[in-house]
Amino acid sequence: MCATFKVETDAKILTTTFNFSQIKITDFELKKFDDVYPNQSAPIVYVDNGRVTFEKMEWSMRIRGNTDQTLEKKYATYNAVSEEVERKPLYKEQWIERKRCIIPVKGFYEHMVERDTKRKMFITAEKGMLCIAGLWDNYVGYTGPSKCFTMLTCAPNEQVKRVHDRMPVIIHNWRAYLDPRTTPEQAKTLMKPYTGSLNINYAGY
Repeated sequence: MCATFKVETDAKILTTTFNFSQIKITDFELKKFDDVYPNQSAPIVYVDNGRVTFEKMEWSMRIRGNTDQTLEKKYATYNAVSEEVERKPLYKEQWIERKRCIIPVKGFYEHMVERDTKRKMFITAEKGMLCIAGLWDNYVGYTGPSKCFTMLTCAPNEQVKRVHDRMPVIIHNWRAYLDPRTTPEQAKTLMKPYTGSLNINYAGY
């Protein structure tokens, strides 16, 4: 489970990586983001009408058509199990509809229990940013219309295994993952434990 991540705020890295001709969120606005927690907003990359788009969404997938505030909080999810993504009622429709997104991050946090002490670890790529797989949705709830997303998780790789029993799905080929022509079955093959090298550093308690 991942409950905190650090947003990639360098507009140059984002525009170069995703080939944006014109980014919607300016570098100044990006600097407002830092560590993001569930129910907070973060910039997300997704395909809208055939165009790769960059937009702020809320990190918490909600029940479609729900107008009950109690149910919204109870059943919202910020992590989705990739192994069951096509079966879980809360996000299987988004998966079938190919509402896939990328969460561009500097890194993510996981807590490691060591000698009865919980330690917060910050996990980053050795170089550059990480492209985490997610699902997004248009949501109309008790507060009105909005957009939301959830983060896909998988089994940990050998590095993360010593910290936690799950990790975000880190995508190497973001173009294939976002491409609407990529079928859900093909996209599923992209969701594997990360094979690149990661840095894991102590970040507090």
